[in-house]
Amino acid sequence: MPLALLHPASAVEGLFPATLVGGLGATLDDARRALRLGTEQTHPAQGHAVIAELAVPRGTWRIWPERGLAAWLGRRRSELPRVDERTATVTFDLPEAVRHLHARGLWCMEVRLLDSDGWTRPTDAYEGLTELVSRGEEIDGISGIFSGGETGPARVELYRDGRVLASDPLDAERWLLVAHGLDDDV
Repeated sequence: MPLALLHPASAVEGLFPATLVGGLGATLDDARRALRLGTEQTHPAQGHAVIAELAVPRGTWRIWPERGLAAWLGRRRSELPRVDERTATVTFDLPEAVRHLHARGLWCMEVRLLDSDGWTRPTDAYEGLTELVSRGEEIDGISGIFSGGETGPARVELYRDGRVLASDPLDAERWLLVAHGLDDDV
């Protein structure tokens, strides 16, 4: 059964997606079954992780079997590979995600918010983040310019459904893990 994700239109086209999924079990074999991967598709990676490169949809799974988590690092905005039904995306509490980013020195400088009416106009960080905190559950996504990208300020989008979009695949993975508070653990 495919993992269905609702994908509101991005504020900026051409960004790379990253999504965290959980419920994989506690072993590498459990994770392979949950992600529908063969033994030959997975290879050791840095930091106790395992990776699997996929051609369709194009992207990479970075798997942490002992945590029961995997990050999908895609090359197309709306595609997530088919996974077992017990596997689910790990969603965001958006204000908490921004707090995690700020704690790591990834400061928001400009922000737009996504609600039922669409994207707001760009505002400075203070105004936008104040609105994010006050409106909490009404906000489905944020699109911001954050300091601390690999090559300077970076455009990053975070969505309540657990997706992160960034202009660079490495930034997408980094912001995903930091926003979930996992950068020290994985």
